[in-house]
Amino acid sequence: STTTINNFILGPDERTFATKVVGDSGVTSRKSIYQSVALQANVKYTFSVYVKEAGFSNVMLWFDSTPPGFLDEGAYYGAGDLINIIDGTKTINNGQTNPVINVGNGWYRISVSATPRWNMNINLTLSLGDANGNGTKVGDGFSGVYLWNPQIEIGTVATDPVLTNDSGIPVSNVTFKTT
Repeated sequence: STTTINNFILGPDERTFATKVVGDSGVTSRKSIYQSVALQANVKYTFSVYVKEAGFSNVMLWFDSTPPGFLDEGAYYGAGDLINIIDGTKTINNGQTNPVINVGNGWYRISVSATPRWNMNINLTLSLGDANGNGTKVGDGFSGVYLWNPQIEIGTVATDPVLTNDSGIPVSNVTFKTT
């Protein structure tokens, strides 16, 4: 229900390009991209990404698990927040304390943290959302969200992106799949 396209819009580092996640035309259900990763039990992880509005004003960033598999999850199967990327506020806060950081030029760094109950594969998910979190805004095949440098790391806070010295391409990048 989403398409990712390379764009000629610079990321917040003003050196490398961002990707645009677009809600497919006519799709009314949740529009998401994800990457499955293996996580260890009882280890705190932080998942972060830089986002910029491109027609959708809210995104849901979350650790998607079924059945519930986190010590610190909120109302969803998983741990995450719905974030307004126009003004940097959390529309729905599922117990997350991670800040929304305005990094300038319309870009926000958002992150969520969670601790798995057991060793498990989990989907790191970014969903295009509505203000209510249902993701029911109809996709038009053009509107979406720009994203740059998604990363997963051990710890309770998102650290600076790890960039190579020669190319400036993030080496800790998560490669998303569309759904």
